[in-house]
Amino acid sequence: MLDFAMCSYSKVSPVEAGPILFEYLSFLSEEMEADDIKSVVSFIDPSIKLLEAVFERTDDDLFKLANAFRRTVQNNAARTTILWYLACTDHEIARQQLLVSLKGLRASSRHTGGELIKLIDQAIYSWEDDAYANEPNVADAHRIQPPQALETAEMVVVQEIGDVKGREGKEIEKRYGDIIAKPLKAAGNLDDLAATRDRMETMFPWAVDAVNTVFGQLALLNVRGGSRVIKIPPLLIVGPPGCGKTKFLTTLMSELRMPHSLLPCGGTADSGGLLPVSRGWSTARASGPVQAMLEHRCPNPGVILDELDKASSPESGSKNGNLTGALLTMTNGDKYYYDTCLMANVDFSAVSFLATANSLDGMPEALKDRFMIIHMSAPKSKHFDVIFDKIQEEEALRLGLERDDLPEVEDWEVDILKDLLESPDLSIRQVKKTYRILIGTKALSRECGVSQEMDNHLASQI
Repeated sequence: MLDFAMCSYSKVSPVEAGPILFEYLSFLSEEMEADDIKSVVSFIDPSIKLLEAVFERTDDDLFKLANAFRRTVQNNAARTTILWYLACTDHEIARQQLLVSLKGLRASSRHTGGELIKLIDQAIYSWEDDAYANEPNVADAHRIQPPQALETAEMVVVQEIGDVKGREGKEIEKRYGDIIAKPLKAAGNLDDLAATRDRMETMFPWAVDAVNTVFGQLALLNVRGGSRVIKIPPLLIVGPPGCGKTKFLTTLMSELRMPHSLLPCGGTADSGGLLPVSRGWSTARASGPVQAMLEHRCPNPGVILDELDKASSPESGSKNGNLTGALLTMTNGDKYYYDTCLMANVDFSAVSFLATANSLDGMPEALKDRFMIIHMSAPKSKHFDVIFDKIQEEEALRLGLERDDLPEVEDWEVDILKDLLESPDLSIRQVKKTYRILIGTKALSRECGVSQEMDNHLASQI
């Protein structure tokens, strides 16, 4: 890794950055195996040496070389160092990816000492300040300006509703007036697709296949450029309980700045809010996607169906229909869906239908055929630092605390939490629950003087 005494990855001039990069890569040239060097530089020209690849090529070649270090020899330190140099020369994409790398480095280094974390934080802040130096209002809590929504992509999802003169029709028109015959601006942003993809990989390193599949579809939207509405084709993530499937999808929506609705399917005997409830019932309401469009004032919300495998089959039936049957209708490829509450066709062509399942067993073949299916494996102990960092962040948010206010966890207790990821019967969810028990016990001891043998208690969780 680059010596932080020489450079903390903060921004310096290209004149200062060049010698630091040269010294670092000179060291790599001596330490790396010849075959490894050849595999890295082959992304540019296999006949040249490493230092020639750096200082006799264009910045775009150097950018390719940075990513080659990660793809071929898994050397993220070398990749980050080259990205740092390019960022110092005002290479915008390199700067974006450097920020992602630094934040991932911070997450993986949080147990190594406060001074290192301080240096990384200083570097992150220097690049974020540089990025927004010319922008008048930067107030985001994480110092990252929310991307702008698409400026020109607009859709009218429903032109008019049926029987508007009746008593119920007037009430429905009033309730859904904000989306009837009005252009809705599409939500989301694809401008920093590479950086967004890297953030997702940093947060979910055990789900690289899912990351690449999703961002492959998003990259296709960028091929034509210009105005476009972001939509992900129907996607089903299958994996063991607690492997982060739902968190992956909700994080993806947040990273893309796309609003979403989460519909739990477990134990659902009817449509679970997905199908409309027709006029004539006291509970009349539009379908789930329409509700999401109304809530978020956009034509392209995400609809996340959690634990789809636990939904009832089409044959079970109920007075409101069933979720599986409703989903088959909504994902059949037609542009319009007839909503019996609105008594009108609604344009569902921009809605992203996303789902999770623990297993495909018993799921109707017709439904499986509608979705791109991605299998997600459970994370292992090597992924623990990323997971534990997020658990602590979420727990502090849940309690309304700063992270530093949470009870301190001993190294041996962290080791036990990490071991939970190696058991085939345990999961991220179990790590979170055990961590809550752990810090709760510590808080009880501090506030009430009640102590407990933590080693036996935690060991019993494995």
